[in-house]
Amino acid sequence: MRKRMISKTFAILLTAVLTASTVTPVFASDTADKEETVYVKTDSKGNEKTVMVSDWLKNFTGEKTMKDASDLKDIENVKGKESYSKGKDHKITWNANGNDIYYQGTSDKELPVSMNVTYYLNDKEIQPEKLIGKSGKIRIHYSYTNHSKVEKTIDGKRTTIYTPFTMVTAAILNTDHFSNVKVSNGKVISDGNKHIVIGIAMPGLSESLNLKNTSLGDAYDIPDDFEITADAEDFQMTVTATVATADALSEFGFDDMDSMDDLTSSLKDLENAADKLENGSGELLSGVNKLTSASKELKAGTAKLSKSSKELSSGLNKLTNGSKELKDGTSQLAAGTKQLPSSVAQLDSGVKEILKQLETSMPSEKDQQALQNNLTQAQTGITKELTNVKDKTQNIGVSAQGLGTIANSIGKTATSVGTQAAKLGELAQSSGLTQEQQAVLTEAVTTLQKDASDLGGYAQSIGGSAQSIGNDAASIGVSLKETQTDLEIVSGCLTQIQKLLTSTKTSTAKLEAALKQISAGTSQLLASSKTLDASVNQLNKGASTLNNGLKTASNGGKQLSSGAAVLDDGTGKMVTGIASLQKGASTLNQGMITFNNEGIKKLVNTINGDLKETLDRADAVMDAGKKYQTFTKKASGSKGNVKFIIETEELEK
Repeated sequence: MRKRMISKTFAILLTAVLTASTVTPVFASDTADKEETVYVKTDSKGNEKTVMVSDWLKNFTGEKTMKDASDLKDIENVKGKESYSKGKDHKITWNANGNDIYYQGTSDKELPVSMNVTYYLNDKEIQPEKLIGKSGKIRIHYSYTNHSKVEKTIDGKRTTIYTPFTMVTAAILNTDHFSNVKVSNGKVISDGNKHIVIGIAMPGLSESLNLKNTSLGDAYDIPDDFEITADAEDFQMTVTATVATADALSEFGFDDMDSMDDLTSSLKDLENAADKLENGSGELLSGVNKLTSASKELKAGTAKLSKSSKELSSGLNKLTNGSKELKDGTSQLAAGTKQLPSSVAQLDSGVKEILKQLETSMPSEKDQQALQNNLTQAQTGITKELTNVKDKTQNIGVSAQGLGTIANSIGKTATSVGTQAAKLGELAQSSGLTQEQQAVLTEAVTTLQKDASDLGGYAQSIGGSAQSIGNDAASIGVSLKETQTDLEIVSGCLTQIQKLLTSTKTSTAKLEAALKQISAGTSQLLASSKTLDASVNQLNKGASTLNNGLKTASNGGKQLSSGAAVLDDGTGKMVTGIASLQKGASTLNQGMITFNNEGIKKLVNTINGDLKETLDRADAVMDAGKKYQTFTKKASGSKGNVKFIIETEELEK
């Protein structure tokens, strides 16, 4: 019968770990041939006591026999009656009969990650068993040491890369005994009866990535430990549970980043977007220049139309005034009307020509809208990337200042220790101790003074490094400030261009509608003028009717003249607006050239230079995590997946 591996309380804690929203879930792999779970029991300080390993061999194709390898002791089939035979080099063969195999055994191998738990009561370290029943402010510090590492060549140098284990620890603190519960590098979940505390650590990852020696500095804090603080009343604590996996980065989705090249790809996209924006502003300037030239031609046409319409209105007025003498001068009228169709045809031809020029010189609404959309999208993408980099740079400066403060504090403490050691040496000489005792005490004082001096030197070195990091962050900050100023200029130009484009579209639509109305009127007038000559013979009989008609024509001529004047005035305003658009487009183009060369390209070059080694290290870390597949052994060519579950002893009465 399978041994009971986990207590009821431990099972509750494990459930909390696997369901907490801030923790990477640990599920069985669908592709692994061998699923391995290592159960570790420790004392309350994290010292290993027993190690039990459970293995699950997956018989995907229903084979009769299954190849495996294991260095476990006391192997026992815990679910079926299938037997196995041993071979060389820890190889074993299971008589599976088409079934999956579940077995367990014990191991005395060193764990890849060790855990150390330290307890404090009112800021003084205390043995865990002595803490039971005590009250006061407590601290429980969980730290982890990664022993699993490989050597990689990165940037031409041999580099130590640690297997990227993620340690997720959960503890349940009863509300009857604990209040004001907090945790660093984790989360506290309370339901009124208990506090579920979850802490996370990634031991060795910070050293593997070597972030402190890059421009990122301490902006990214990857913890090797975490700490629980609380106010305790009659201290009692159940077991804690820790889940450790080497493939947590894959669970986060980092294995889909194509060896971390997505970051450099994003920077390249940013650079390409800036280039397109610069090219687009140049194309806009070229288009606006063409629009300016066409608008000037349009203005000349509308001025000519306005003049002709005034002449037509004046002629109609004279014709109306002379209609009373029409009976006496019909022959003269007939001679005059023969020239009217030619004049009207010229007017009609002029209006149609203006419409043709308008339609061929103006950019389509689709092209204008596409241009506006492209400019807005490019501006949004660049603003987002700049804001992201700016925030990270500010974090670098803050972290560097904090490190400098800590270094100064350590230096002061070291000086104080040296002073106290000197006083202790004087006391040794003046006390009633024997020469042998004085010699021992004097040697201890000398050692203490040397250690204090070394500590002060380390503090000065750390302070200098922090100052250097702060200076680098400040330098990047200046570049970002200049880049953002250029972006604000570009943003203003884009807004002005959008307004001018909208105004241009509206004015053009009105102009085109008015010209179409004029064209319709001139066509009708042309038809009427052709029939005028044929109607001269009937003019004597219809003189009175003609007189009324001429009055109507005179009014229409006045309206035509007025409309042409309005059209000419509107065209003038449009020309002025297009001139402003041309000036804004020129400013935008110059600003984009400066923004791209002095801002984006400088930013991309800086980041690519600083982070190349970090990206190579991250790729090596991902590779190390993928290769750590079992704690024990596995058959050649098979795939494994392993997790560690560590249970500490309870501290209860």
